[in-house]
Amino acid sequence: MSGGDGECVEVAAAVVAVHIRDSKVRSGPVLTVTAQAWAGFVGLAADQTI
Repeated sequence: MSGGDGECVEVAAAVVAVHIRDSKVRSGPVLTVTAQAWAGFVGLAADQTI
């Protein structure tokens, strides 16, 4: 996801988890959350205005 300012993340969905990382630091840390937690986050983010 990118807003054009270089702030990008990559998201990879697996069977029971979602993995998120900084696209500029491919060997850096990965945040892993459950698919349910990711769906909740996306739902909340979709309700926000920027």
